[in-house]
Amino acid sequence: GMFANALRVYTEGESAIALDNNGFITLSHNDRVYLVGYIGDATEVVTPAGVDIIHYAAFYDRSDITSVVISEGVVEIVDYAFYDCSKLVNITLPSTLESIGSSAFGYCYDLGNVHIPVSVTTVGEDAFYGCYDACFFIEAASKPSGWNSYWKSSSARAIWGYTGEKVTYTFQVNGGVAIDPITSDMPVVLPESATRDGWYFGGWYTNPELTGDAVSGEYYDPANTTLYAKWIDEAEFLKQFLGTSFEYAIELEAGVSQEHKFDSSTQGIYFKFTAT
Repeated sequence: GMFANALRVYTEGESAIALDNNGFITLSHNDRVYLVGYIGDATEVVTPAGVDIIHYAAFYDRSDITSVVISEGVVEIVDYAFYDCSKLVNITLPSTLESIGSSAFGYCYDLGNVHIPVSVTTVGEDAFYGCYDACFFIEAASKPSGWNSYWKSSSARAIWGYTGEKVTYTFQVNGGVAIDPITSDMPVVLPESATRDGWYFGGWYTNPELTGDAVSGEYYDPANTTLYAKWIDEAEFLKQFLGTSFEYAIELEAGVSQEHKFDSSTQGIYFKFTAT
């Protein structure tokens, strides 16, 4: 049973508190088993089988823990359960999980990729606040109504509709130099070095009509696996990126020159215009 490996068991009425040989403290009450504390030395933790709920502040301020696997059967992680586990990098959530409480993983600064199963219908305010560099791979197609609008830090990324399947992305370069397909089960960085003689690269689009917004940042979308290159001719490029400087230049009087520098993340180009 639940207490087979217990070092100590304390009972009072229908409740029992146990400390097992791995340092987990559990409370059995009203047909529920709560994990209420951890005093073990392991930094890579696997919660014991048979637990239903990770209780309030069960791992509070355990800055030595780097990895946690929450065993199948857990349905709820209560408020502040892993608060300020500042070195926690990896967490594995079970497919049985339904609720993550407020500030449950608050200020887990080092948290990386987190896979949230579709079973999670409730997430409290600031559940992952302070996890600034985390990336959440969420099976739900969009934010469920039970998720607080402020469940994570604004800088943390969320990938909705994540399936875990490997996706192969192909690139229609539309006259440019061919690009090899990319296969991954994680978001990918789309090629930034697409080239075509005499043209400027204008981004990747998910439709051949090149309508809507260009794809930005890391990309994961099993429903749209073909990306289409947009190309911009020189005149349009100058209008888009030089704006008023270009408009002014084309109105210069004959013999007058204007020099302008265009900076981007990948290039710095000087343009000199001389009116004729």
